[in-house]
Amino acid sequence: MMRWGSVKEAIELHLEGLLEDGQDMPIIAPISQHQNNPDYAGGVWAVVDVDTTIFEGEAEKIDIILPKLLLKRIDDYTHAKHLTRPVFLAEAARAAMR
Repeated sequence: MMRWGSVKEAIELHLEGLLEDGQDMPIIAPISQHQNNPDYAGGVWAVVDVDTTIFEGEAEKIDIILPKLLLKRIDDYTHAKHLTRPVFLAEAARAAMR
C-alpha cells in the first residue's frame, strides 16, 4: 500500500517531468470528469492536495491599469484578509482559470 507522502511526491515528480519536457501542466478538472472517462473505468480514486504553485517559476513584475474603485475594493479586501495585492491577484487568476 502506498503512503500519501509517496503519492504526493509521485505527482510532483510527474509534473516536474512534464515541464522539463516542455509540456504544460494538466488542467485541473473535477474528479467526476475523470470518473466518467471510460479510459479510467474501474480505477481507485483518491484526492491528493498538491501545491502546483511551486512549478510556476519566478515572480515577474508587471504594470497593470485597473479602475480606481476596483483597486480600492481590492485593497480593502486584501487588507481585511492580511494579503498583499499580488497574492490576491494571483489567487484570483488561478481560481478564474480552473
